[in-house]
Amino acid sequence: FTYLEWKPQAGAPWQTPEGCYMDTDGNGVVNNLDYIAQKLNWSKYTPWYGGAPKADYSAPSSYMMDQNYPNPFNPVTMIRYHAPEASQARLVVTDALGRQAAELVNGRVDAGAHEVRFDGTQLSSGTYIATITMTGIESGITFSKTIKMVLNK
Repeated sequence: FTYLEWKPQAGAPWQTPEGCYMDTDGNGVVNNLDYIAQKLNWSKYTPWYGGAPKADYSAPSSYMMDQNYPNPFNPVTMIRYHAPEASQARLVVTDALGRQAAELVNGRVDAGAHEVRFDGTQLSSGTYIATITMTGIESGITFSKTIKMVLNK
């Protein structure tokens, strides 16, 4: 590659915590190679861009409930929740007035990721609230979370 000569140039501005331009390779010159390195690092660590490895939901380290998907939904949606240990769990769906529309889970669940299907065929359009409460059988730790779901018929 002796016939190639790299001349320093600011290709396109990019934003970094340190400022607009950044010398990523440490050669004292900000050029297009630095821009490429920035983009590669960004895509590597940004999960929604496709570069980062996906989270392993098989062995969760804490209690969690994800937002339902799809949302808004018509008429079926999925709710995913995670338990780090065997737990007593209760997952209920209520309407905007607090009336119970469905009880999706009520009892013991094993450690790991779980997914529940919610069918709103018999319900009217509107906002619904899903609330999960889990208590670890061994640790006694209690977890509760609420998400808002929209049924759009």
